[in-house]
Amino acid sequence: GQLQETVTYNTETGFPSSKKVYNPEGLHETKYFDNGNIFVEYDVISDLPHGTVTFFNAEGKKIASGTFQNGLPVSGTFVARNLYSEGEFIIISPTEKTLQAQVVVDGKTKATISYAFTAKPEDPSKAFTDFITMIQSAHSGFEFDLFNNYYSY
Repeated sequence: GQLQETVTYNTETGFPSSKKVYNPEGLHETKYFDNGNIFVEYDVISDLPHGTVTFFNAEGKKIASGTFQNGLPVSGTFVARNLYSEGEFIIISPTEKTLQAQVVVDGKTKATISYAFTAKPEDPSKAFTDFITMIQSAHSGFEFDLFNNYYSY
């Protein structure tokens, strides 16, 4: 196939809100803050996030990165942003036996949510989506689109 690019613009700011670059393996997606700086970059293969995902704050500083394998976050740190406050994030850190999330406002941790497994979950993707659902219900206004695009709640 031929390389193709789609850019969606924020009509209020004139800056891009997302960019998708299609290639034979899948696509590379970039999402932006209202100020035009990059929020997240990642690859999608077979309709699932795969490989390295990198997150930035509104000033353009890298704040986290993680690795997806066939749609499942397997290592590193992942970020959801508050759609109404560019300085507010939820930082999610999965390990083999725990899931932890920190609510960060203007660089300061305001709350921590932890979930520990007594054994490695049989279905890690369900455990992760259940955790995201729990966080979403407690913290409305956050964009979990990196996960919502690929998992149903």
